[in-house]
Amino acid sequence: MADRVDVGIVGCGGIFQWAHLQKGYVYIPEARITALVDVNEKTLADAERTLKKAYEKRIAELKEAGDTDTAALFADDLKRIRTYNDMAKMLDEAEPAAVDVCTMPDSHMPIAVKALNAGCHVMCEKPMARTWIDTLPLLDAVRKSGKHFQQNENWIWQPGWYSMRKVVDGGMIGDVIAAYLSAAHGGPEGKAAFWDPFKQGGGAMPDMAIHALTTAWFVVGFEKKPVAIQAAAPVGVARRFRKRIVAGGFRDIEAEDDSHFMVRYEDPDSLRWATTMIEGSWSYRDAPDTMVVGSAGTAAFGKDEEGHEYIEVKGANDSRRIPVSGPTWEEYPAGGYYGEIRDFVRGVREGRAPMVDAGVGSEAQAVVGAAFMSQANGMRPVEMREFKDHARQLMEEHGDKASDVLIEEGLLGLR
Repeated sequence: MADRVDVGIVGCGGIFQWAHLQKGYVYIPEARITALVDVNEKTLADAERTLKKAYEKRIAELKEAGDTDTAALFADDLKRIRTYNDMAKMLDEAEPAAVDVCTMPDSHMPIAVKALNAGCHVMCEKPMARTWIDTLPLLDAVRKSGKHFQQNENWIWQPGWYSMRKVVDGGMIGDVIAAYLSAAHGGPEGKAAFWDPFKQGGGAMPDMAIHALTTAWFVVGFEKKPVAIQAAAPVGVARRFRKRIVAGGFRDIEAEDDSHFMVRYEDPDSLRWATTMIEGSWSYRDAPDTMVVGSAGTAAFGKDEEGHEYIEVKGANDSRRIPVSGPTWEEYPAGGYYGEIRDFVRGVREGRAPMVDAGVGSEAQAVVGAAFMSQANGMRPVEMREFKDHARQLMEEHGDKASDVLIEEGLLGLR
């Protein structure tokens, strides 16, 4: 296969091994993993074993299906993959066309900047960086390099949200007025690093709310821009389950484990607007069922007796069910990791920019910051420009420490 995209993986833990590798790369022959990088020797060795097993399994499946050409490609790839503890050495020796950043959020920005400066395209796990302040050097590197940057958001590539976007684009519910979207579970109590707000930029907000707010934005349309954010009653942004078993013992959590906030989006050209209600939680779900409300009806997910998912579109006097599916008439492995990685790789080949680019990633972090600010100010609405002006003031006063100060302010404002 001509024009395959060589990819270097930086950060070889769970998100790479479980998601990007086994649900993405093994189905995408356009991508060729050439190098694995991790500072932890055990993690690197585990990743190398997992990669070998995953590709050997896929090679067997391809041979059984009669696709011997792709099987041969992957078999050859396995002989050539190199491992590194040092990213700079990997960039110099392996010379990948693209880098996939799968580390903790506190290292996203410096790793991505280094890769962009080396002439690589970059896709990076969410969030783009710990804070909006930390996204600014990355935005600058993207502009100067002319390379692609994608913030990975696997939700928008899942069949359900793909189908919901088609319902909206097709005008089935009229103009979108509001969307309710929740990303919630009981918390990553077995992962101590997730509870360090200075590694994450917070807790449930950068981990879970970022899924919901980016996907809701996709549904209402990226042409609309976030203009105002308000922490929403009764929960707001809070520490709810304040004592957790983390790292082997009960601890008082520092980061927020729940967040409920509203975002107002406006199209700067048409002045059309929509509001989204977002829940991002490590304390289980409180929000209403997911729903998109339009001027002519509503759209919500459902399942039939056989477990098939559909979108129920209700108007004033009728309703219909739209089947949920990925792209029709083609293989589309379950989950959004395949979609996001395939689109990024094909975009590199075709010179087509990512949909969830550096601008979207940066604005999403500004929304998170403004939600923290709203909570700290009695849950009053905060305009994006107000938050950004405050963040720039912190940069003038605190220099390189400004991002840490912004995180501290958010923690002090929690309920």
